[in-house]
Amino acid sequence: KYEIPNTQDVIIKAKKYLTIYRSESKIALNNGGDSVKLYQPLKDEPLQAVNYEKAIEGWSYNFDLRQDKWAWSEIATPGKENIIKTINHKPTADFDCPQEITAGVPVIFDSSDTIDEDGDELKYFWDFGDGITNKLASPEHTFLKQGAYTVKLTVSDGENKVVKEKIIKVDAFNQGLNNKNGIINSAQGLGKIIINEFLPNTEGADAEEEWIELKNAGSAKINLLNWKLDDSEGGSKPYAFKNDLWLNAGKFFTVERVESGLALNNNADAIRLFNDLDEMMDEVEYEATVKGASYARGQNNKWFWTNILTPGEENIISVNELGIMDYETACVKNGDKIKKAGQIIETTLEKIKEFEAGDLIKVKGTVAVEPGILGSQYFYIVGSPGIQVYNYKKEFPGLRVGDYVEVSGELSAGAGEPRLKTKQADDIKILAHREPPAANELTCEKINDDYVGQLARVTGEVTGRKSSIVYLDDGTDEIIVYIKKATGINPAGIKEGEKIAVTGLIGRTSSGVRIMPRSADDIVKKDIESAEAAGQVLGEIMAGDEWEVAKRDKKLELFKYLLLVAGGAIMALAGLLIKIKRKPA
Repeated sequence: KYEIPNTQDVIIKAKKYLTIYRSESKIALNNGGDSVKLYQPLKDEPLQAVNYEKAIEGWSYNFDLRQDKWAWSEIATPGKENIIKTINHKPTADFDCPQEITAGVPVIFDSSDTIDEDGDELKYFWDFGDGITNKLASPEHTFLKQGAYTVKLTVSDGENKVVKEKIIKVDAFNQGLNNKNGIINSAQGLGKIIINEFLPNTEGADAEEEWIELKNAGSAKINLLNWKLDDSEGGSKPYAFKNDLWLNAGKFFTVERVESGLALNNNADAIRLFNDLDEMMDEVEYEATVKGASYARGQNNKWFWTNILTPGEENIISVNELGIMDYETACVKNGDKIKKAGQIIETTLEKIKEFEAGDLIKVKGTVAVEPGILGSQYFYIVGSPGIQVYNYKKEFPGLRVGDYVEVSGELSAGAGEPRLKTKQADDIKILAHREPPAANELTCEKINDDYVGQLARVTGEVTGRKSSIVYLDDGTDEIIVYIKKATGINPAGIKEGEKIAVTGLIGRTSSGVRIMPRSADDIVKKDIESAEAAGQVLGEIMAGDEWEVAKRDKKLELFKYLLLVAGGAIMALAGLLIKIKRKPA
């Protein structure tokens, strides 16, 4: 420890500075990481503790008053006001978009997973690969033609630029394949080959009578050379098309087992289709089979067991005269439930996991966050558990947190989490207004995919922050707290080492599960036992301590002054007495 001497040159006037050099203090600061502590007189605990990791050669470590944090600067200013010229970290660029895009249908390209560790204002530049560019953070774009496009996102923080690229496959919009309910088969597209029908459990010998039918569901012919058919992984040897085989638009091709060697199990199996680049283009799974019936693709991409076998032809699901499954009465077994194709099924949030993407369902729940807060096109309802409610056109009724609503829509997955897609505001009916929903108290280790869509509350210590992402650890695990701009929360106000309680919606993206607070009220700072224990860096001396020290120092200085005065008086008096004795009589 170095004790500051009690001299006039160490008095620091208001807004002024005192620099202590190593030549005077003999304190050696390690380049690999160390700490500096400031103690008040007669105190054992430090008033201020500053920790740093690996030092940068020639750079100083400064307290930035504007950002209320410590930062390295390449400009050292001993005895003067700090000038922060910091390391500018490159942003991390990322974006989400639908895996399947149809030409003519607008989609959102979401860059909310793009972060900047320094909190710099970012600029975005999109090149969609079709001659169109955009400068919005999360733009909407419509591809007009089928094909493969390289979508490039360039993010700049004013000094550095980073690029994220993804190859997007766009299928053509095919008006001719609408079903009678006005639902477009999402699998259709130019030259897109799909598995359309197959017979796994025959009336006779399976080895001789099984077959798989493929269909070109688009409007352009395609060559099946080097494409492959396979059953579930680890089953039969894949069958490869070794010769040119051009399949025209809307046409079928049937592969028989005697040729392919693919043996389809009667209890449960899968069929997979791979293109010439070994990319899986289609996969169909099934469980228990029906003897003598084929498994056929029907309306809205649904699959049905049917006794009308149509290899090489359009599937027939509606045959009322024979009493076989028609579109209105055909049922599909899915676990322990039976559902009618094309019919909206009324269910509960608890049972929503029993349904599949594409199912039309109706559920009730309580609004946990209003539209426009966590996303402009969606909001969340909760019960047990919860789900995201989505509308592409942003058509929502006037919703408030606590509204008890009934929602009808198509079940799908957006950015990795379940969502209920609505078409219009009328699909959302407000039934009553209740108290705002309560959050479930959870530990970080329990927050996983099972809790996506739920309102939760976690308490822990802030272990780091990068731009709008805060890392929270409660001792069981670490969770990402993602702060969206529309919430009005300032991420810079959350400091490493603080203990906070966060309430928010559990969401999922391609980067994992995270909790998303809705407003500043969802983040509550907790008391910390001591600043040093929490690793907190104090920006100023506490007022109470300052006055206590000042009073004690004034008494000490007065005592020293009186001693000096008394000593001087005694010496002067002694000198005077000596002179008097030496003076002749």
